[in-house]
Amino acid sequence: MPYINLPEFGFGVTGAAIATIIFQSVAFIIGFIILFSGTKNIKPSLKGLFRLSCEIDKKLITVGLPNRFKVFMRQLSAVMILYFASKYGTNAISAYTIGGRIFGFVFMPFFGLLMGGSAIIGQTLGAEKLAKVSGGMKTIITGLFLFILVAFSPELIALFSANRMVIENGTLLLRYSTLGLLFCHMGLE
Repeated sequence: MPYINLPEFGFGVTGAAIATIIFQSVAFIIGFIILFSGTKNIKPSLKGLFRLSCEIDKKLITVGLPNRFKVFMRQLSAVMILYFASKYGTNAISAYTIGGRIFGFVFMPFFGLLMGGSAIIGQTLGAEKLAKVSGGMKTIITGLFLFILVAFSPELIALFSANRMVIENGTLLLRYSTLGLLFCHMGLE
């Protein structure tokens, strides 16, 4: 929502940052109200919320710490890539940013499926039952998304920019990045 109206008002990057903070804060407050209102058959209580259980906490850290490290490394690599892209000018930065948004949008359903699978695996671990999950479907879905990115790279970038250099750089980004993502499904378990 903030990005749609900002060019009309002329606030620029500062306006985008302020609008993002406002909209995320409003979304957080609405979510908090819905969560604690009890209307969705969930009624959390602040009483006992901060009571720790060493056994449960140890399991949470064991399961969650590798994922936290992976997320940290992904964000660090994104910052480093943006730094290197900035050396090539604004067209390269635009292409990188648009490419990143396209990756995020295209893989959103895929990551949703993975999160759903993680919840099921977490419940299975909580019940202390072992489950084997087949990676075949994950490989097929990854391949489909990567094919879409390679086949329609120029068209996808052109949705966001009419600048010829941005389209060329973005197309290269999407096509070369998919080479690394061919093995992405192996690391997303």
